[in-house]
Amino acid sequence: MLEDDGVSQVYMRSLKEAEPLIEATNAALFGIGYPSAGEAQAAGSRWRSILHVAFARLNMGVDFGDRSPAFEGGLSDFGIAMLSDQYGQQVMNDRPGVLVYGDPKPLFFSSSAIARVLPSRRRAEGTFLEAARLEGLDVTQAERLAFELYGASFFETQADARLLMVMMALETLMEPRPRAPETQALVRDLIRQVKGSDLPTSEVSSIVGSLKWLESESIGQAGRRLVSVLGGRRYMDMEPAKFFTKCYTLRSALVHGHLQRPSRMDVDIAASNLQMLTGELLGRRLLHVTEEWLVEQGMTEDLETRQDTVNDEAGRGRAGSIWRTVRRLAGLRRAR
Repeated sequence: MLEDDGVSQVYMRSLKEAEPLIEATNAALFGIGYPSAGEAQAAGSRWRSILHVAFARLNMGVDFGDRSPAFEGGLSDFGIAMLSDQYGQQVMNDRPGVLVYGDPKPLFFSSSAIARVLPSRRRAEGTFLEAARLEGLDVTQAERLAFELYGASFFETQADARLLMVMMALETLMEPRPRAPETQALVRDLIRQVKGSDLPTSEVSSIVGSLKWLESESIGQAGRRLVSVLGGRRYMDMEPAKFFTKCYTLRSALVHGHLQRPSRMDVDIAASNLQMLTGELLGRRLLHVTEEWLVEQGMTEDLETRQDTVNDEAGRGRAGSIWRTVRRLAGLRRAR
């Protein structure tokens, strides 16, 4: 019990029946005994703020579900009416935030689905084998870090976090170039003016530090140049540089405190396409490996008959190692 003033009570419990709160992964805050719906709504909003600051002080991360796809959709008005008649009590769509209802407690409805997209066996193995043939393959430290961030993004369930993590992966690959000499000269002139001003030392240092960044191209410019190597590929029906600009604009709206955040759906779709762009950028040496190309190479879907197709310039021992790796990966996928 978190609050009891003799009229209303506030308590928290697990959403799983009889599960101790300390073991819960899904919980809700309940308030009962309010004289009106308006007072219940106000109390719910107050406690939402209380939970924010309390969990932060406890160093506990909590997902309130505001941007979760699990709470989108639901029953239509007709569906709610039909189930209410069927069960003889009120039915409500489960939604994040504050829900106000009267006694008796209604039934809450929610639905969700998880989809998994996997490459074909032919494409998976063919990609590994073709990668083994690459000569002089040298993955830089920046590319390794980018891949770690890119890979971690697939384990993020929130669209906002996923987009930000993939954008971080791209930023590790950017190398802003110096601007044109005349532009640099203008920036240096501004720096001299600031240094010769009567502003406080701390203010001068801050402004000069910001101006020095202007001697090189912006992150947006560097990003557009980076992804331009993907040529005519399309993402959300946009060429790479234009799509990068769209995603960078979304990123700015998320991290700079815009009160009107972009919709979860817009961010989710952009993040998925940005993952694809980043994967193709990191694996651009293998962009020629497509299902059509593999068919042209005579690769079939039969794993057992493809073992000897790589024993050419790659070398028998090297190919065998890759083959065993692919077989283990294929076995893991079947075991799931």
